[in-house]
Amino acid sequence: MNKQLVTLSLLTIATLLLGATGCNEGTQQQAALENLKAELERAKGERDKAVEQRDGLQEQLDAVAGTRDKLQSEVDGLKTSRDELRGKVESLTTSRDELNKEVQELRTSRDELLIAKDTALTKLEAAQGQIENLTAKLDTESSKVAELQRQVQEVVKNLQQVIEP
Repeated sequence: MNKQLVTLSLLTIATLLLGATGCNEGTQQQAALENLKAELERAKGERDKAVEQRDGLQEQLDAVAGTRDKLQSEVDGLKTSRDELRGKVESLTTSRDELNKEVQELRTSRDELLIAKDTALTKLEAAQGQIENLTAKLDTESSKVAELQRQVQEVVKNLQQVIEP
């Protein structure tokens, strides 16, 4: 593009110099002038194309920059979301570990309670066996007492008969 501008400038200067020196003589100079004018028009056309290309490229560059900025904003948002999610994962991991610890403590307590229950059931069975034995002894002793009371009543009755003639 710079090369085209230099060429255009040189053609313009050459045209002005030829016009200023009064070069109206001869067809050779006229032909050179026409060639210079044609070259000037061609250079102007190329310049206009280059300006259009530059403007088009600038528009594309602006669009790409806008897209880049939008994508960067999305990346920043995703990084923020990622960091938030990492924090939540760490929090959930901590909570999970605490819950696992509580569950383990509950399992230990449950196991201890099961052992205590089994011990209590064993003692209960033993106590029930003792109660049954004592109940059987009580029944036996009650029968003996009843028999002794009956015998005592007979003795008292016999004594009363002996005392009372």
